[in-house]
Amino acid sequence: MDYSETTFIDYGCGPGRAMLVASEFSFKAIVGIEFATNLTLQAERNLNRARQQSPQLSHWDIYSGDASDYLPPQDNCFFFLYAPFYGRVLDTVLENIRQACRIQVEGAVLCFVDDEGRSLVPDVVDIVSQWDDWQRIVLPPRPTDYGALYPIETAIYRKVKTDGASVGLKRSYSSPVLKALGTVREGDSD
Repeated sequence: MDYSETTFIDYGCGPGRAMLVASEFSFKAIVGIEFATNLTLQAERNLNRARQQSPQLSHWDIYSGDASDYLPPQDNCFFFLYAPFYGRVLDTVLENIRQACRIQVEGAVLCFVDDEGRSLVPDVVDIVSQWDDWQRIVLPPRPTDYGALYPIETAIYRKVKTDGASVGLKRSYSSPVLKALGTVREGDSD
């Protein structure tokens, strides 16, 4: 992965810890998404403190709001989700990621980590395994008990080059969402 050509996106960034770690890898940009206003403010304080100590750190932004409303850039991205949410929000976020990446040839990575005991990894695997142009990255055997209350589980996928086949929409979207994703031309209707 060429970090300088990749945007790191942390869904449920909390106080910004993963963003701080990502800033050490020279990502083109770093984006944190957080619903809780108090955590957004804390992340901004933490990141600004880090910037004062190391001015060369990557550029970052924090999106304060519902993660299901965030539309990722149509760019090479490293999507990091540390079990931030589940249910409808998780389904919507994963679909937004799929749609944003559907026109890319390759370059995106999706990393889902869970140690909350909710067993969300099988749900993520079920969803992403159905995406035609994504491949699961199998990690070598490693310990799953790092002293956490529950074992750490991961699902990591990468966008791979396809044979040129078009990946179609599997559900209907409104025109504003489709326009933001670049799938509606002038004259198309809802």
